[in-house]
Amino acid sequence: MKKLLSLTILCLVCATATAQVFEKGDRLADLSIGVGSVDFGKSYTTFDQHFGMEWGVASIADVVTIGVGFTVNNSYASLGKGRIAGTYDYYYSRYVNSGVIDYDRTQQVHREGVGYADAVVSRDDVNAQATVSFHYSPLPKLDVFAKVGAGIGVMNYTIGKISNEEGFSSDSHSGSFGQAGSVMEYSYNDLDHVKWSKPKSKAVPAISVYAGAAYYLTDNWGVEALLGLISTNVWNNISYGNSYGVFAVGVTYKF
Repeated sequence: MKKLLSLTILCLVCATATAQVFEKGDRLADLSIGVGSVDFGKSYTTFDQHFGMEWGVASIADVVTIGVGFTVNNSYASLGKGRIAGTYDYYYSRYVNSGVIDYDRTQQVHREGVGYADAVVSRDDVNAQATVSFHYSPLPKLDVFAKVGAGIGVMNYTIGKISNEEGFSSDSHSGSFGQAGSVMEYSYNDLDHVKWSKPKSKAVPAISVYAGAAYYLTDNWGVEALLGLISTNVWNNISYGNSYGVFAVGVTYKF
């Protein structure tokens, strides 16, 4: 009885299904932009970009096409202005020529220290994933699909718009000093050698589980929408926070 019921359902699906938009042997490339979030307890909105390719490799009863491929994803979020520290540790040259005694020398002068500044801190995550997808066409030119993926990502912090620096010095001199005929030349600037502190980039697991739909305007070009966990960098550390891509729209091209 169960076998008969299953066979009946399969026959009905096959009878009502339209021709598959994405079939075994087809190739797809898609490019989309969207939004997501980075969650540190407080969430920040991300601007996301996604690129992917797929190959149709198998079909199930000529109704569902299985695709394999890959995606490359990026998410960017501005976390606002914060106070950052910067260290410097370097040598500069100082030339001295005495007009009184026989002294003509270039010295290497050491400077080190720490200073602070205001800066805009951002998160800029990337990941690459291998994917498996399942495509079905309920209507002509419409391809609906579910996709899962896994790979590796990088959580990365960036800093910019640095201002209000404190604790840094600069100076220069070129010409006479002290006794008549004595000459000194030097120039230094701590900010030319500063290394601003930020969390290190972290390699983490990346996953995706989402659904989408593409409507083909021509035989090759279509528009698409994606919803779910489109791109997720995951690490169990609150100081980094997971990043999630949840919605995107874009274009797709079928070869």
